[in-house]
Amino acid sequence: MTPPEQDLFDQPQVTDFHQFETDIYRKHQLEAEQEIMRSLTKVLSSIVFIDLLRRYASARGYRYEGLRKISVRLASGTSYPVKSPLFVKARPKSGRRRKNRKNVCEHFGLSYLGFDRKDSPVLVERSVTMATLCPSFEIACKALEITGTELTQNRLRRIAYSLANGMLKDRAQIVVDEAYRDKGLRLLICVDGGKIRERINKKGRRRKGSRMHGFYASWREPRLITICLVDENGKKLKGVDPIYDGTIADHTMVMDLIGRYLEQINVHQAESITFCADGAQWIWTGVNCLIKDLKLKNVNRVLDYTHAKQNLKEIVDLIHQAKGVWKYQYEKTQTKFQTWLWQGDVKAMEAYVNENLKYKREKKAVLKKLREYFGDHEKFQYQQFKAAGIPTGSGMVESAIRRIINMRIKGCGLFWLEKNAEIMIFLRSQVLSNRLRHCMKSKLALWRNRFTESGIHVLREAA
Repeated sequence: MTPPEQDLFDQPQVTDFHQFETDIYRKHQLEAEQEIMRSLTKVLSSIVFIDLLRRYASARGYRYEGLRKISVRLASGTSYPVKSPLFVKARPKSGRRRKNRKNVCEHFGLSYLGFDRKDSPVLVERSVTMATLCPSFEIACKALEITGTELTQNRLRRIAYSLANGMLKDRAQIVVDEAYRDKGLRLLICVDGGKIRERINKKGRRRKGSRMHGFYASWREPRLITICLVDENGKKLKGVDPIYDGTIADHTMVMDLIGRYLEQINVHQAESITFCADGAQWIWTGVNCLIKDLKLKNVNRVLDYTHAKQNLKEIVDLIHQAKGVWKYQYEKTQTKFQTWLWQGDVKAMEAYVNENLKYKREKKAVLKKLREYFGDHEKFQYQQFKAAGIPTGSGMVESAIRRIINMRIKGCGLFWLEKNAEIMIFLRSQVLSNRLRHCMKSKLALWRNRFTESGIHVLREAA
């Protein structure tokens, strides 16, 4: 009787099932990519497709130069030869002509199909996802190799940076989806900052005998924003992915970025818009300007309840140090202040300080701290916020900073150039919010719309 092992493994070389499974996947992946290349070649050589590209490209000052043999990379990272329609930027008829022209050749056919610099969409999606989730590009390459994609670190870095550079200009238009354009939305917008180390290369000549030029490593504060939809109870709405984004620029650029997102969202027909953050002055100054410039209605400004309690404890400690509260009364007094905080009764806190502190200097110091942080009473009406289903915490952006900034960009021995940090913050934000594929499709749709509009313009002029 034949053993069951011989029925399963008829060939003697199939003894390592791990290797056997890997070989089978690679075999069928090769067959799939060959089929893809046959279809791609057929599309790129189509007379109708080339004629359409020629009409569109002429509006941008490009002329058709025929089919040229180039190499494209598919999901496995393997390069395949294909003939693609080549378009060259026409030289100006008048004026000074440049000898060394850059970016004069374009393969509009590949761009129309979703290729990014000769890299297929699936390859780009896999590469960017691994590059942002893994702690380094080196480990990302090893992780990609396990999934059947072989890339070098430099190639992986170029793919990620190329995709981001094409998206950053229209980031808000690309990221926002249709769920944020409905009527009657309940929006929660949170803002906060983190820390990373910036790499600033030293100027001048390299020191004699030194292999490295050297750089300065200073701390920078990247700002992160989160936008999500909440229900009538103030809880995050399930089934709709949040919006994450950030920048390493100053606070004015952060507010400009929020404004760009709000212009893409149906905020003027929203049921409520809630801004929630800690007590940083630059945040609330910018929020007030946004509300005024965009003429927003139904706006709630909420200072995060946890941060408010922490600062309230500092005030109680100051009162205790000024002997306005005895040791056995400390916890009772702190509970009393937290009750006033929840009710938004800041005036009751000020009255307590005036009644229980005798010395003028200490009383003035406590009142100054109280009025600086709790001066805007509208941001501390937590009892009313809770009853109206308005969120009172900014834990969403705190979690986003930990996952986006701290777990990939901030770390020992990590020093970033400003432009590279901006790219990694954006890409990691889209991957962790499950929006990378949506962003890629939106980018392609935006490019096709602009390309089509230019072609229609030429057809109208010809008519």
